[in-house]
Amino acid sequence: MTVADYQNVLRNQIKALKSDKIMQLAVYSVNQKRIKRIFEDGKTSLGVKIGDYNSTTPVYIRPEDAPKSVKLGGKPQAIKGKSYKNKTGVTFKSTEKNPETAYYPSYKAFRRAMGRETGFVNIRLNNRLQGDLANATISKATTNLANNRPIKVDNHKYIVTLKNQENIDKVEFLEKKYGKIIDLTKVEISFYNDILQKEFRLALAKWYKR
Repeated sequence: MTVADYQNVLRNQIKALKSDKIMQLAVYSVNQKRIKRIFEDGKTSLGVKIGDYNSTTPVYIRPEDAPKSVKLGGKPQAIKGKSYKNKTGVTFKSTEKNPETAYYPSYKAFRRAMGRETGFVNIRLNNRLQGDLANATISKATTNLANNRPIKVDNHKYIVTLKNQENIDKVEFLEKKYGKIIDLTKVEISFYNDILQKEFRLALAKWYKR
C-alpha cells in the first residue's frame, strides 16, 4: 500500500465515522428494545415486572381512555359522595351517575373485560404514551409496537424524550409507584455500546481491507 493509498483509507474511515448511520442504528435499536420491554413485556428499568393491577378499588373509565375497538359495558353504580379512583389513581368523589362513563369493580376487572393483559401492569392501553416515547403515530387499538423514530440533532446526537405533558405526568405517577421505567436497563446500555463498538470496527475494517 502506497502512502497515497493509506491516506485515502484514512479519509474514508473518517468519513464513515462522521456518518450518522452508526449512531442511528444504535439509538433506533436500543429504543426499540426499550419500547418492547415497557409496553410488551411490562418491565421496569431493573428488569422486574412493573407491578400488579388493583383488584379491589372501583374505577370509572371514560370513553376517551379506552381503545375505540372496546365497547364499554360497565354499569354506572356510583354512590353519591363516595370516593372513587380513576384509571390513573386520582381520587375523586362521585356527585351523580355519569352515563358517559363505565363502572368496573376494579381496573383489573376492566382490563379482563377487554381481553387485555392482567398478569402485570401493561401501560399501553391507548398507546398515547408509547407513541410519544417512540416519536411515532400509532393506532389507539393496535397491539403492535410502534416503529420508533428518535429525534435527530446531528450525526452523533439523537434525542428520545416525552413531549406531551399528560404522558410526562403519567410516567411520574407510575415511577413513584413502581420505580424507574423509562431509564435504560443495564442490559440495554450494554446492547447499545456493543452496537456502537461493532459498527465502528466494521466501518474501519471495511476501508482498511480495500
